[in-house]
Amino acid sequence: QDGSPLTTAYCVDVPDQIFQAFADNEAVTSGVTFTLDGVNLTVTNGQVTISPSTRTPGDYVLQMRYVSDVNPFCENVVSETITINALPVVDIVLESDNTVGIDGLGFCYDDDPVVFRGLADNIAAATGTFSGRGITDNGDGTASFDPELAANAAGQGREGDPTTHDITFTYTDSDTNCENVITRTVLVSPQPTVDIIYLSNNNSIQDSRICFDEGLVQMRVRVEIGG
Repeated sequence: QDGSPLTTAYCVDVPDQIFQAFADNEAVTSGVTFTLDGVNLTVTNGQVTISPSTRTPGDYVLQMRYVSDVNPFCENVVSETITINALPVVDIVLESDNTVGIDGLGFCYDDDPVVFRGLADNIAAATGTFSGRGITDNGDGTASFDPELAANAAGQGREGDPTTHDITFTYTDSDTNCENVITRTVLVSPQPTVDIIYLSNNNSIQDSRICFDEGLVQMRVRVEIGG
């Protein structure tokens, strides 16, 4: 690094980390070797690069060996354990049944609000942030989703067109400070328009009259969905 104390924990998604060899509080560019768990690393001008994203989460021993270029060529070795932490595995489920993920779930425009729950590593999360149309974040790892508000925010009403909505949950692990985000999509369908019509002309029977001696009159149900 830059001569400051070595950071010893990294999330797996952070950028490459560059470590600089120091001896007697000064950066050195030669006489340096680095190993990670005993495996030699490529050293350039006293620097070595480690990519957390290419490493399996866990603990690693980073060792630096320095040999002075001044007779009698004394050497010293320093080791530090660094930890690469996995991101929390997150998901969004129904609060009423945490075995049911919300991805692809459908709701009707007139449905009552439903509560979503965030999961972190398959455990109900007590923290985290929800966002999306129709979402009210409750601040405790849950959020309320109102299908009507979501559809209205998308410019559709009770008898409009179906709408899809991205629901996002962001969670930070309090132990590792690693963050992960997941987005799931739900569907809100408009309420169908239902009517009874004459089979002969497709006109509604609303406010119509039928003569006593007219004979058999056939009718059917007409259902329309969307605008």
